[in-house]
Amino acid sequence: SAYCKHLEIIIRKFQNPLLQMARTKKPLIPVKDIRTIFGSVEIIHGYNSMLLDSLNQRMSKWGSNQIVGDIFLYMGDCFKIYTDYINNYALSQQTLQHSTQNNLKFKKWLDTIYLLDICSGLTLVSFLIMPVQRLPRYGLLLRELKKSTPDDHPDVEALERAIEKIDYVNNYLNSKKRETESQFKIIELVERFQGDINHHHLLQPMRQFEIQSEMLWSDGKTNTKVKGYLVVFTDSLLWTKFFKRKEKIVKFVEATNAKVVAEESKTDKIVLMIEENDRRKSKTRIEFLFSKAAEAQLVRNIISRFM
Repeated sequence: SAYCKHLEIIIRKFQNPLLQMARTKKPLIPVKDIRTIFGSVEIIHGYNSMLLDSLNQRMSKWGSNQIVGDIFLYMGDCFKIYTDYINNYALSQQTLQHSTQNNLKFKKWLDTIYLLDICSGLTLVSFLIMPVQRLPRYGLLLRELKKSTPDDHPDVEALERAIEKIDYVNNYLNSKKRETESQFKIIELVERFQGDINHHHLLQPMRQFEIQSEMLWSDGKTNTKVKGYLVVFTDSLLWTKFFKRKEKIVKFVEATNAKVVAEESKTDKIVLMIEENDRRKSKTRIEFLFSKAAEAQLVRNIISRFM
């Protein structure tokens, strides 16, 4: 009940007034930014209102053999609508922060809404994170219900299946969230190295970002160790150097062309043998030196998964 009320506050006190003002000659913020900030909150509110209504109907006719697990089982697939909201959440927060910092009128308007008793001292940031936190709580709730339900109760089977369904949806959402976060990381890299590498080369449908780590590297041609970053993807890697206060990509390598030299890759060091794309198929030895052995081990474990 409280969750649905909070979603209603987001819609009625924040989103709708902003949309109404956006239709005037003096909008506080553009419609595009409003849609980005609030995402699919209306759809989420609709489904959770259905869930609440169904539970209230059962509660009004409560008896010792009443069941609720089937409601969560039925609603389980509907909860996949949280995917869009969760995937959009990082961009939502960035847009809200940017609008608040760069639009004094918008900030003042928000501050007046926060003073309303209905907000109970909560900010828009506090309200918008609630859908992100919600589904894991449904899983906890169902597990508590299962613990309190006798083994011979007619709701046991439905509760067990509902727990499996909610766990499945949670895992699905987490995987989608990781994919989205990975794509954001790659887009950030494209912007970071703009002009240094073709963005089509980095943005590949199946490519996922794995890790980025600061290190010193050497190609063995000189005794000089160069400061830069090693960036590892699921199918490739690249490393950088700093030149005249700017970071430049030194090399981008497909995973199939790199091999870890295990006997030399110890403690805080990783040694790779890179096969060049030349006629002679010559090989280059690259040494990466990390500040901590644990960090080197983490990067080594990730690289070894796909090389």
